[in-house]
Amino acid sequence: MSTDISKIPILANPKGFPPNFVNPPSLGPALLGIIITLMIVSFGVVIMRLAANIKQHGKIGVDDCTIRTRVYCWIVLIETRLLHSGLDACIFLWN
Repeated sequence: MSTDISKIPILANPKGFPPNFVNPPSLGPALLGIIITLMIVSFGVVIMRLAANIKQHGKIGVDDCTIRTRVYCWIVLIETRLLHSGLDACIFLWN
């Protein structure tokens, strides 16, 4: 018989409780709130940059297009990774 290494804790729990591998608490909702807040802020900064460049120069440059594309890719990445994974990637290790 072999031992399942994924069921053995690396360190003892700081609070002294036994490890909870079946249904551990998660920081997923807090992480999702931080990510959505930062996405809104970054999207607003990109919009302000685009508006300033259009007002000042009358056109949008290549760098503005790449920034806009990166923001869209970031939104798609976060949406596919976090929202469809059920926040399973954000499990807190200790009780």
